[in-house]
Amino acid sequence: MKSKVALLIAIVLGVLAALAVRQYVTQKEVAIYEGKKPVEIIVARREIHEGEALTGPSIEAKQFPKDYLPPDSISWSDHSMTIGRKVSRLVKRGDPIQWADLIEKEEEKETGMQSRLAIEERAITLSVTRTSGVGGMIRPGDRIDLYATFRKQGPQRAEGASLETYPILRNVQVLATDQNLSAKDVMAARRSASAKESYTSLTLNVSPQEVGVLLHATETGNLTAVLRNSSYPKDLSAPQKVTSENFWQLMEQAAEVRRAKLSPQEQPSDGDAGAEEAP
Repeated sequence: MKSKVALLIAIVLGVLAALAVRQYVTQKEVAIYEGKKPVEIIVARREIHEGEALTGPSIEAKQFPKDYLPPDSISWSDHSMTIGRKVSRLVKRGDPIQWADLIEKEEEKETGMQSRLAIEERAITLSVTRTSGVGGMIRPGDRIDLYATFRKQGPQRAEGASLETYPILRNVQVLATDQNLSAKDVMAARRSASAKESYTSLTLNVSPQEVGVLLHATETGNLTAVLRNSSYPKDLSAPQKVTSENFWQLMEQAAEVRRAKLSPQEQPSDGDAGAEEAP
């Protein structure tokens, strides 16, 4: 009887030992698998310069085994948190981007406007009026086109002068209005006791060559800002310069384009007054 009990106990202990070994092996297999399981992190799709802000097209996802992840790497699930953040070093194409590479927002504020510019970018401030500044509706981060109107002097006398308007810069990013660096700053300024209805200057993100173009245009003509849709950076066609000679022709062409965009209900009837005929 005792031998049977001892045998039964030995069998039970053997089963428990086998189960424990199996569980241990399973846990090890899971740990090994988890370590080799691929994880998506953020890498540079192209070379990103020091001081440049991350954008959607400049980064991409790349898979790494979990055990071989670069230190301080950023999961692709957090990529939206990095858009707009500037990098503190040159990141080569394919290199992982780490949290330590990103400039903190507080640090950007301390370093001022300079931290918002990449190496090849410049900031220039232009004075504007309510008319030339789109009625005060431009906000930091908006995109604008700039037109310049020049008075071309006649060969004989001032009465022979003619006006010419040129589209000189397109799709320019607005960095600040007066000293407001964000739309939030604009609203805070308007709530203050010294709030203004509009701003008197725009700070723009331009290239070194564009700086010269703008300075020359401000000295020799009048600049006007035109607000544009920032979600579509490219135009289908470049606008033409407007002169005293082609003004009426371009006006008629513009009217035709605008009429083509109208729905049948919005189309003018035959009895409606048309555009004034060119003299």
